[in-house]
Amino acid sequence: MKKLLFIFILYFMTNPAIMADEAKLTSNPVSISNDDYDDLDFLDDDDGDELSEVTTIKAPALRDPLKFINKPIFKLNLLFYKYLGKPLAQGWQIVVPKSARTGLNNAFRNLGYPLRASACVLQWRWHDAGSETIRFVANTSGGLLGFRDIAAKGSNGIQPVFEDFGQAMGSWGLGHGFYIVLPLLGPSSLRDGIGWYGGTFVHPYFFVDDWLVTLALGGTDKLNKLSFQYKDIDIALEGSLDPYAAAKDFYNQSRQKEIEE
Repeated sequence: MKKLLFIFILYFMTNPAIMADEAKLTSNPVSISNDDYDDLDFLDDDDGDELSEVTTIKAPALRDPLKFINKPIFKLNLLFYKYLGKPLAQGWQIVVPKSARTGLNNAFRNLGYPLRASACVLQWRWHDAGSETIRFVANTSGGLLGFRDIAAKGSNGIQPVFEDFGQAMGSWGLGHGFYIVLPLLGPSSLRDGIGWYGGTFVHPYFFVDDWLVTLALGGTDKLNKLSFQYKDIDIALEGSLDPYAAAKDFYNQSRQKEIEE
């Protein structure tokens, strides 16, 4: 229990990339097109930080009985992003070459294999679980511990599967319950919060005894991802009339899309 508490604190303190979920704040998602965003195939949705386009779909209404609490927390999250998350990400982008940041994203995604594979198994998606296993073995052994995504190369490359326990629960027919905005962690729901907690049991961070190592790994992962994402976040924030409502809608639609896929 002590380690689980620390893992929560870790994500609470080092997860500015969750602002990616709050970034798609317009009805027309911002697409990545400039040179700074080349080869972003490594960006995944393990911590809710993927900036992929979300096609408008019909998602069940997401109840928000805690809006009187959620909205102030949302505003605090934006302040955290503006005055701490973004400046740190900009500095990281300047200091660390793009090739190194790309490799780090690949490596951290590779590290999340147990979570994704377990979520596939919980949905009886044996083919996807097998694909993730092949990717993990190939990238760990031949891709410098995952820094190079060799499994995805070529016409017959194996693309990553993005699954988590919240999606697994959704595939069983469990609804969100109600909307939650977590301090610094951002948009979530009762179902996805429970799924996130369950997922900590199978993530490699759970088995690291040294809390400083865990802190360093988690912080580097989140900061590195944000260094690729903050420009899209800014564009989305500037184009939204109601950031809170748009973030909630984007979160609901994106999670529904992920479950249906």
